Amino acid sequence: MDPFLVNAIPLDTHVVSEYPELVKLGDHLFDEVTDVAKTTNKYRSKEALKLILINLYKGYRKGRAVRYSRDKAFYASGRRYHQIWFKYDRVIPIIDALKELGYADYKDGLHYPDDDVLYQSRVWASKKLIELFHEYHFQIITHFKEKPPREVIELRASKENGGHRIDYEDNHKTETMRANLTRYNKFIEEQEIEVRLPPDAEVSWQFLESRKGNILSQRIEITKYHTDYAYHLVIDDIEYHEFEIDKMIFIIDNGNISNNTNKYISSNQISITNYNTYFTIHRT
Repeated sequence: MDPFLVNAIPLDTHVVSEYPELVKLGDHLFDEVTDVAKTTNKYRSKEALKLILINLYKGYRKGRAVRYSRDKAFYASGRRYHQIWFKYDRVIPIIDALKELGYADYKDGLHYPDDDVLYQSRVWASKKLIELFHEYHFQIITHFKEKPPREVIELRASKENGGHRIDYEDNHKTETMRANLTRYNKFIEEQEIEVRLPPDAEVSWQFLESRKGNILSQRIEITKYHTDYAYHLVIDDIEYHEFEIDKMIFIIDNGNISNNTNKYISSNQISITNYNTYFTIHRT
């Protein structure tokens, strides 16, 4: 199977969905999507649409598909996990509507019982949706913020039974585990590790690409950067800075990239970056 599909990221229900750019795109698509996917709760359905869109953008930025379950049991985790609004009958019709309208490409899940391998369904942003990402200036979303899960102790079904969350009753053991894990998480959040490379150390594009997931989630931040291969590019009287790594050309985005610039970038195989973000996979 294509590594793009094998290495898919899971549909993240904790990612923040209140970016202004995302809200505008969600509002733009909502009526079109809900004409196909009939909904009963407008507010909850719009929240689900925004969450799916930011996951598709997250996958696009990381160069991966997004995997999700089509098993009803996966969405029946009860009140403990605080995702009552993220229901099967709400999420699946919205994803299917995005597919039907041409905003998402997909591959259905696969099950190989002889090898005990189960692949969830995959979905990713189509060229049509990627164009809207640029039109609505999603490129200024440089990091993906996440809300911490309210429940840190999860009980899950076995892999062969879908791996979905299962509700449970608290006891002394789960309460102790939760207290210890919460204390440990707080300790980790307060720590910072700084790495200084010597001036003559070469950093390849492949190295940066391998760290892209941690950079986008803000686990890693590039605080200082220098390259000997720097250029200036002027399009529509706007000056952009470019640099080159391993014969890959990057343009630095400060949030002012126009549609004409996007067309130039696509036609000349230039990638976009703001130092902490790397666009190196263009999937059409």
